[in-house]
Amino acid sequence: EHVLCLPVKTAQPAGHVLYLQQCEEILRGMDEVEDTTAAVRRLLLQSAGTFLGIAKVAEELCCSERTLRRKLKAESVSFRTVLDDVKNVLAQKYLTRTDLDVAEIATLLGYSEAENFHPAFARWNGMTPAEFRRQKN
Repeated sequence: EHVLCLPVKTAQPAGHVLYLQQCEEILRGMDEVEDTTAAVRRLLLQSAGTFLGIAKVAEELCCSERTLRRKLKAESVSFRTVLDDVKNVLAQKYLTRTDLDVAEIATLLGYSEAENFHPAFARWNGMTPAEFRRQKN
C-alpha cells in the first residue's frame, strides 16, 4: 500500500484548519514574485501532502507542461526549485509550530522515508531538522 494512502496518525480537523491558515500566511508572507511562480507556489501549498506534479500544475494553470517550464525559466526559476522552496517553508513551520516528529513531517512533505528528508532539509538549511528545531525553540 502506498504511504500517502495511509491515514495520518495525528490527523485532526482543527489542525487541518490551522495548517490551511498557516499556508495562507506563508503565501502572503513570501516576497513578491512573478505571476507564474506565485501561481505554482499557491497550487503546491494547496496540494501540500500530495503535492501536484508539474503536469497537473500546468493543467490547473491551463497551459502545457512545456509552456509552464518556459514561463518559469523566464522568471529564473524551475519547477523543482519552487517545489523545494515550498517544502522547505512548510518543513520549517512544522518544526517550529508543531510537535510532529521528523518522520511525520517527512510524510506530510511527500517523502516515503525520513532518511530521504534529512539530506534535503540539510541542503536547504545547512543543518538537520533536529538541529533546526532545537535552534528555533
